Order: sequence, then C-alpha cells, then structure tokens
Amino acid sequence: MFQSRKLAQFFATPIWLFDLDPAKVATLNAIIFAHLKTLTRPDYQPGDELSMQSPHDLHRRPEFAPLVEVARAACRSVFDELQVDVPEFDLTGCWINVSPPLKRHHEHTHPNNYLSLVYYPQVPKGGDSIRFHDPRLAPHVLMPRMKQMTLLTVNSVTVEVATGRLVAFPSWLRHSVEPNFGSAERISVAMNAMYRDVAERYSPPMWQPKMLPKNGS
Repeated sequence: MFQSRKLAQFFATPIWLFDLDPAKVATLNAIIFAHLKTLTRPDYQPGDELSMQSPHDLHRRPEFAPLVEVARAACRSVFDELQVDVPEFDLTGCWINVSPPLKRHHEHTHPNNYLSLVYYPQVPKGGDSIRFHDPRLAPHVLMPRMKQMTLLTVNSVTVEVATGRLVAFPSWLRHSVEPNFGSAERISVAMNAMYRDVAERYSPPMWQPKMLPKNGS
C-alpha cells in the first residue's frame, strides 16, 4: 500500500546535562555547604510539604564566583549549540533549594528568563530526579489507553540527576520535583539567565521594509 514511510520530528524541547569534573565539584560544593551553615532553617509546620529556598541573589556574592563561572560556561555552550545571537547575557537569579525527606517542589516555570539551570551538590538515592512536563496542552487533554508509553506519547519525562550534575533547560519549560524519598536532604542550586538589551536589541521588528521613503528621507 505504501511505497515508503518516514517519521519527521520537529519542535524539539532540549534539555542539557553537564557532569562536572571531580575537582570542580569539590570546589563548588565546599562553597555551597559553607554558605548553608550561615542560613537559618526553621522547622517545617504540619502540612508544609515544599522545599526551602535561600535568598536568590547568590550570583551577586563574590564567594559564589566559581559557580557563576561554571553557569556562564554552560549557558554559552547552549547558546552556541542553538546558534542564537546572544553577545551578552546575565544571570538574573541564583538560590539554594533544600528538600528534607518527603519534601517536593510543585510544577512551575521561571518567567522572564531565557535559560534555567540547576546544579546538584547533594543528591540522595530516592531523591535523584527532576520531572519535565510537555508544554503542549494536547497530551494532557487527550490521553487514550496506551499499549506502551513512548517518547512520542508521554506528557512528562523524568531526568536522573546526580551529585555534580548541572541541568539546563528553557525557562518556559514546566518542571517539578517529586518527593524526596531518600534519607538525606536533597540540595540543589537553581539559576536563571537572560540575554541583555532586550528592548534595544531584540524587541524591534526584525523584518526588512519593502517600501522606503523617497529621496532617502
């Protein structure tokens, strides 16, 4: 009946995984754990099931410069692979997430940013994943019974994380963290990046006019 059959896949949702070398992991983790000792961690109230967050200005603090350097290198790698014209960009936020056993983080995005990153200094077994959700509505609305779920039919995917791993993804991509079923705290550092000069460089129309003023005026 068919002379040939091909499957074309478009509109990819990219997620990047970077595994840092042991020496860099040791350096970053020493900085992060030293900072954690300076933070007050109030006891959870009954029914409070979400993770705790530190202040979100860590990227502006000199002691976190080595982490900022790694994050910027990862961002530049992503921008180069995507072939986007981003001469300059800034980290706009950086904070530590602490998830004791059974704590989770709800589904969310990171508005007004282009790229988001998460670095993992401590990941217990049983709390070693992050879940990404299909941004399209159709897979969440039309869900026929499946013989077997595949990458073409799932509406969410779980990505394994580990100590020393950095995950990068588009800031618009919805994501969540399952409850920590490990026996130790799950600790991660979230970061956002945005290109500079949005209004001046990127917001003006990019198309070329087909009608020009007479006499060049």
